[in-house]
Amino acid sequence: MTGGGAADAFLLGLIWAAAGYFIGLAMIFVVALIINALAPQFQGQANIVQALKAVVYAMTPVWLASIFKIIPTRGIYSSFVLAAVVEIIILAASIYALALLCLGVSRLMKVPDEKKTAFTVVVIVCLFALAALIYGAIVGVFMFIMSTSPYY
Repeated sequence: MTGGGAADAFLLGLIWAAAGYFIGLAMIFVVALIINALAPQFQGQANIVQALKAVVYAMTPVWLASIFKIIPTRGIYSSFVLAAVVEIIILAASIYALALLCLGVSRLMKVPDEKKTAFTVVVIVCLFALAALIYGAIVGVFMFIMSTSPYY
C-alpha cells in the first residue's frame, strides 16, 4: 500500500466491500441455478426466474440485518456486547432467511409440501459447500499473496 495508515485501511475496506458484494451477487445466481437444477428431482418445476425470486426473497432479511455491520465494533466507542448484539441480529436474520427459503421453494418452484424440507436441506448443504469452496479459494489467494509479498 502507500503507507498512509488510515487511507490504506479505508482502501482495503473498500476492496473487501466490493469483493464481498460481487461474490454475494454471484452466489445468488449460482444458488438459483442449483435450485433450478434440483427442483425436478423433488417433483418441482424448473424455472430460473422463480428460483431467482426465491433466493432474493430469502436473502433480503440478511441484507437488511447486515446494515448493522456499519456500527463500529472495535475501538474506543464500542464494546464486546455491541459486537455480540450485531452478530446475534445477523444470525437471527439468517435463520429467518432459511425459513423463507423453505417457504419460497415450496410455492415458487412448486415443490410438494412433503418434499419441501428435504429440498431445502439439500439446497442449504449445496450452499454451504459452495461457500466453503469460494471462501477457501479467497483465503488461499490471500495467503499466497501474503507469503510472497515482502511487506508481510
